[in-house]
Order: sequence, then structure tokens, then C-alpha cells
Amino acid sequence: MDFLKSCINKKFKNDEPWKIVLKTVVASGALYGAGCLASEIRENGLGETVLAIAKKTPIIKDIIEKELAKVKSKAEEMALTSKEVLEYKVNSELPSKGVSREVLMKDLTKWEEIERSKYSRGQTSGTVYHGDRSLADFAGDVMKMFCLANPLHPSTFPFVQKMEAEVVAMTLKMFQGTSKDHCGLTTSGGTESILMAMKAYREKGYAKGIRRPEIVACVTVHAAFDKVCSKAEGSGERESRKDDHLLMPGC
Repeated sequence: MDFLKSCINKKFKNDEPWKIVLKTVVASGALYGAGCLASEIRENGLGETVLAIAKKTPIIKDIIEKELAKVKSKAEEMALTSKEVLEYKVNSELPSKGVSREVLMKDLTKWEEIERSKYSRGQTSGTVYHGDRSLADFAGDVMKMFCLANPLHPSTFPFVQKMEAEVVAMTLKMFQGTSKDHCGLTTSGGTESILMAMKAYREKGYAKGIRRPEIVACVTVHAAFDKVCSKAEGSGERESRKDDHLLMPGC
């Protein structure tokens, strides 16, 4: 230790205090940056890391932003140029006078008929899972009865809690779970279901000392997994797939 102190004092004996402080700050920043860079390379590979750095340069960043603007514009154009939608007036602000129920129901009925004609042909993916009209009518009747219910207030809506608990229990049974060791809750859809499931895995990993969890998935995996990695302290790795849709690990 004395030898180290002697070497340091000899190295900086002719430097003013502010220079020593400045050099210390610069050296610390450089070491921290090198550590971060090494971590990125270890997790994402040299190629991905270099590409990520290149994307931040003004020239490449400008090119990417222009291309993203084109994609955004095209997506908005596709969403807003439906010939059925263009037949109706665009309401961009609250009207000074409310629309009558009769007028609203007339429009809504027509819109529902148009949309039903699109999915009833059976050419949709990830949108309508059961197109039977009788089931839709039944679900509508149930929704009408419980549209004000809130499962976050079980003392006011105890039967909503009962129905949720039973659905969770049925699901646990399907996956050979037990009420003693497992639990669950209902979510608003696929994205939230994936987010909540990954959060549960993350917390389980934390309990085992895993601080940087990883998700290995196919390139065609649900976009919610990317959202998980961007919001949480984790990383994702996408694997390629073959023409027969089988996963190809390591490619």
C-alpha cells in the first residue's frame, strides 16, 4: 500500500488540485463507460452493439427517423382510408349538442354489420376467437348486468371476485396447479397477460439472485415480449425459424 501511495504522489506531485480532480473524474467516467460497453457486448454481441452506437450518430439517426416517418405515414394512411369509414363525418371535438340515441344506434348498428361481415368470413388472425352470434348476444347481456362492476372492490362486487377466482382455479387445474402453491388473476388481453407473466418470472428470478433475466424467443414471438425487455431490467434474444415454422436455436 505504501508503495502504491508513493507512486501516486510521485505521479501527481507537480499537478494542481483541480487537475487531479479533473483527471480523476475523466478516468472514472472512462472506466464506467468501458464497463457499460463491455456489458453491452457481452449481452448483445459486438455486431449489435456497434449497430446500436451507429444508430445514435446524427447521419444514421436522421436516416432512421425519415424511414420511420414514412412507415408511420403509410400506417396512418391505411388506417384512415377505409372506404366505409370515409363515408362518415369525422368528429374531432365534443359537439355543442348531443346526438340522440336513435341516431347513434342507427350508426352503430350499421358499423357492427360492416365489421361482422369482415371477420365472419374466417380470414382474421388474433382478433375474433368465437364468432357465434348467440354467444355474443349472451356475453352482451352479461356485460350489461356487470358493466359497472370493478374487481378491485370485492366488498362492493363480491360475485365478480367469485367468478374471477373460479376462472383462475379452472385454469390452474388445466395446468396441473394447486391452490396451495399457485395463484393467478385475469387480465385485459394478450399483451397484459404476457407482461404480468414475465413480471412473475422476473420476481421469481430476483428471489434466486438473478438480476439480469433473459428471454429467448422466436423472431415471430408476440411484440409484448419486446415491451417487457424495454420496460424491465432484462434482455431479449430472438431466434430464427425454419420454413416449417420450427425454432432454430443458435442461428
